[in-house]
Amino acid sequence: MISKNKKTDIRYIDISKNSIEENDHSYPVVSLFTGAGGLDIGLDEAGFHTAVCVENDIDCRETLRHNRPEWKLFEEGIKIEDGKMIKRIPGDIRDVGVEELLSFSELEKGKVSLVVGGAPCQPFSNIGKKLGKNDERNGDLFLEFVRMVKGVDPEAFIFENVVGITQSKHSDVIEYMVDKFKGLGYGIAYTVLNSANYGVPQRRERFFLIGIKGVEKPAFPFPTNFKDEKHYESFIKDLDAIPLKKFNKWVSVGEAFEKIPLNHTTRQDFALMNISERILKPYQWN
Repeated sequence: MISKNKKTDIRYIDISKNSIEENDHSYPVVSLFTGAGGLDIGLDEAGFHTAVCVENDIDCRETLRHNRPEWKLFEEGIKIEDGKMIKRIPGDIRDVGVEELLSFSELEKGKVSLVVGGAPCQPFSNIGKKLGKNDERNGDLFLEFVRMVKGVDPEAFIFENVVGITQSKHSDVIEYMVDKFKGLGYGIAYTVLNSANYGVPQRRERFFLIGIKGVEKPAFPFPTNFKDEKHYESFIKDLDAIPLKKFNKWVSVGEAFEKIPLNHTTRQDFALMNISERILKPYQWN
């Protein structure tokens, strides 16, 4: 069932009954700005397959290499241009050609299911200089995402960023992306989603812009979790249909920790931070 918010025109789809056959990873993904791979792990669990990822941070690349050795990591430090070998920063999306990325991942243009990416958020974050597209370091990376989508020609794409990008002073960035993607034949939708509304023990809001070929107005997953009854009623009051009559409450950090098996404390990746009393004090209850 798809429901529409009559005020915002944002659509939601009930995915609670959808299922993916186990090990059905036949939908290739091109991952940009991969980081440590959080977004891609979620997609893998949903039945997609990360065919190739691009990341310029060396520590993130080492993390990906260790935890996901089956993912193809594009980090070529040399390219051939006009018959000459030219050095480049490994994983810098600005210097990665679409054709070489497709060749490296053994994919073809138009045969990719998804292009995904959460471009570095500093230019649009509410913390920092807030320079947006004028940030010399990475304010232009949304342009690289558009370039890659145009060149790869996937069935769909997901662009993620901080909520700050929705501020009016950055409206031209969203307008530019929407205009370009619509020109490429994608139906577009964008909104802010809160991870707590999907069972994650963290109130983390993020901007998502999605595009799908052949779908005029893509829908977002209907939330599965709400803070309380009042929150649920507030969310559904402007919907033309209600996919879920029941809901789960937000998951607390304590509840999430309780599910961690005790034997996990012996794992090599289990770490306990030693935090000083000075740092702990502001967070302690009286």
